[in-house]
Amino acid sequence: MIVPVKKLTIITMRDFEEDILWNLGKLGVVQLRKLKEEEFLGFKEAVVEEVHKYAELLDRYSSLYKHLCRDGCAIVKKSELLKEGKVSYLELEKTIDKFESRVAYISTEISRHEQRIKSLSELLEKLQVLKRFKINPRDIGNFAHIFSKVGFMSVSDYTDILESIKSYKKTIVLKDYDYSEKVKLVHVTGLIDFKEDIEKVLSSYGFKEIILPPEVPELIDEAVTWAESEIIKSKSAIEELRNSWKKLKHDFEEDAYYLRMSLLRSYRLSKAQGNLLRSQLMSVMQGWVPKDKVSDVSQYLEDLRKEYSAQLIVTFEDPEPHEEVPSVYKIPRLFSAYQTVIRQYGIPAPHETDPTIISGILWTLMFGIMFPDFGEGLIITVLGIYFAFIRKGTVLGMNPKRIGRLMIVLGTSAMFFGLLAGEVFLLEDIIHPLWPGVIPGWVHESYYVLWLLKLAIFFGIAEMILGMVLNIRTHLKHGHKIEALMGEHGLAGIITFIGIVLLAFYFVGVYVLPPLSFSLPGLGTIHLPAIDFPALGIGAVTSWPIALIILGIIAMLYKSHIEKEGLTIGFSMAYETVLSFMTNMFSFARIAGFCIAHAALAIVVARLMEYNVYLGIGMGLIFLNAFALMLEFVVVIIQATRLTFYEFLTKFYAGEGKPYIPFKV
Repeated sequence: MIVPVKKLTIITMRDFEEDILWNLGKLGVVQLRKLKEEEFLGFKEAVVEEVHKYAELLDRYSSLYKHLCRDGCAIVKKSELLKEGKVSYLELEKTIDKFESRVAYISTEISRHEQRIKSLSELLEKLQVLKRFKINPRDIGNFAHIFSKVGFMSVSDYTDILESIKSYKKTIVLKDYDYSEKVKLVHVTGLIDFKEDIEKVLSSYGFKEIILPPEVPELIDEAVTWAESEIIKSKSAIEELRNSWKKLKHDFEEDAYYLRMSLLRSYRLSKAQGNLLRSQLMSVMQGWVPKDKVSDVSQYLEDLRKEYSAQLIVTFEDPEPHEEVPSVYKIPRLFSAYQTVIRQYGIPAPHETDPTIISGILWTLMFGIMFPDFGEGLIITVLGIYFAFIRKGTVLGMNPKRIGRLMIVLGTSAMFFGLLAGEVFLLEDIIHPLWPGVIPGWVHESYYVLWLLKLAIFFGIAEMILGMVLNIRTHLKHGHKIEALMGEHGLAGIITFIGIVLLAFYFVGVYVLPPLSFSLPGLGTIHLPAIDFPALGIGAVTSWPIALIILGIIAMLYKSHIEKEGLTIGFSMAYETVLSFMTNMFSFARIAGFCIAHAALAIVVARLMEYNVYLGIGMGLIFLNAFALMLEFVVVIIQATRLTFYEFLTKFYAGEGKPYIPFKV
């Protein structure tokens, strides 16, 4: 149901502007409207630069939260600390700066010590190698006339390099140690003048030098001890830093609620001020209030007027025709789950009929007809209960409660139609079909298949006419009589569509209802004739329904003439309307098609069970039911949604409304 809105205008002194906005935000029912300078002479648009400051601080707060609460935070909600109105961004910035500096310092220090432990561990491995072969760090490096290096080299490369350095045999000495079967530790000593040449040779043979930092002690035993103690010191420092991090996290948990709420409130209040107009002394603000909340808002503002000694002017008006008004709609809780589906099409505008309830019911019915299985419907319902009342968090980024409620109604519909069709987990011999006259294995009989196809088309015809009736109601309600009477989805559209339906019935010949007889007290027996359309074939074009089509098209063309749209547009619209009516009507045959496809799966299960019980249970009952519950379930939802959106909603609903977003702090 669409709730009408009133336009609230408040004029007050600039000194009271923030307090009034704050109180409106606490009330939480007024959607503020952005005012333009030309609407109120002498007033200028409010420029609130604090908005950007608060937005920046919110981003910084979010970054802090991600850093400090990676493993969750026990936020302490100290509501008593929150202040009314805006909190100075300088005060909040100071607190955030303090946390940021501590986070940056601890993070940097931990990273530095972790990197140092990694470097020292690698160094310790090298020192252990030197210790194994009794090489002291003081023996490695550059000296007055010679240099000394230690490194690793493969056995084959070492053999080759011995041949290559024969020309340097007076300037270089190599001493090797067996590090492993394939690797040697090589100690190279040579004259400093030939260092560069020798380094090039060593490099070409894959020499991997052990480089020691200058702070390493000269003796190897002292060097190993030093490296081990430095690692211990860094680990101890990291432990202290992590304790500091825990203290920092605890401090953040204490202040986070106050910080976040103060930032959000101040940001929202500053942003709301940007909707106002100001003069040197006065401020003016406007907003939309649902009609059923006007009395509450009026009383609330009356109390404020007394508080501010009448320095407050308040008016409530109906919206102007040209103004974009938000849509306020109320859905009974029983049907609220359908909003998840219908709002995908759009939000109803204030002048439109809210289609949520009727569309949701039709969507559910169509699903049930296309997916008639009591057992599978029961599974869907149970899963829906799990998602709606037990599952926490999100499912594929969606609210599980909404998904669960939809699954409950879809499962219930599938169970109902499953009972009518006599199908349980693709088995047709468990229960007898409850639909009068239907027999188990009905899909084998062409009679039942033909009637199912006719019922699907009849359902579609009724649904399309209902959509056009709702369209007429909407336009008449708002005084659009020409559109209601002569529009393609108005009375002219209904007449044209009924003409097309009857013409199709006469063309193929349709038996709608048999003759009926029933008794009424005081009236005796009443006899109703059969509704039967004889098959005329091509002769149907000369039958009386053609007159209805012509009458409807003439009305549509006359509407185009009245509205000065031109005959070309009029003819194009009429042609498109007739074509869409035919395609939309026959599109509902898919309801019967998917119902028959589901019944065909039951035939497969029955045949498999007859051939081999184990194959019937495994391939039939287990696999095909799983297939139906996963793939067919999704496909049928898509088809039901498509029929609801395209064949039904397009007749009366545009979904171009604006959401109602009341200002709240």
